[in-house]
Amino acid sequence: MATATLPKLLTYEEYLRTPEMMRRFEILDGVMEFMVPGPGKVHQVAVGDLYVFLRRAAKGHGQVFLAPFDLIISRRPLRTRQPDLFFVRTQRLHIVKDQVEEGPDVVVEILSPSNRRKAVLEKLADYAAIGVQECWMVNTERRTLEIWRRENGRFRPAAVYRPGQKVRFELFPAFTLPAS
Repeated sequence: MATATLPKLLTYEEYLRTPEMMRRFEILDGVMEFMVPGPGKVHQVAVGDLYVFLRRAAKGHGQVFLAPFDLIISRRPLRTRQPDLFFVRTQRLHIVKDQVEEGPDVVVEILSPSNRRKAVLEKLADYAAIGVQECWMVNTERRTLEIWRRENGRFRPAAVYRPGQKVRFELFPAFTLPAS
């Protein structure tokens, strides 16, 4: 009878020695998980548009970072996430090194058609665990932007925006963004 071989679990030190790859991945409980399929055109346009908006809104308030950039959820077992974008307020920029081990103020995820609800909820739980305050989930198929806010250690839906609506951000009250 053949026995299944379990994958070798990466440690943080082994992860740092891993050669750079052109594909995005996250490490979930020590196992490298590639993001399949890679981001397509609609995803890339959404990331670019939101990056431009956030850079403008964040000027003088903090800094915006693009994937790939690791958020370390835990070291043992090693668990990382790579949100599409994240924002850190100026007074908290000390948390940003080559990796980030504390929660950014906001993470942005552009959902792909392959994203399952369970996977999205797992990401939200990971982000809550490291203290992320707000998560923006962009669904390009449904053309919605959902804002989730952390309350009592868990994320709760705060708002859903659809085309034709103006998105208002608690963190950037002077700025609005067309949901489309």
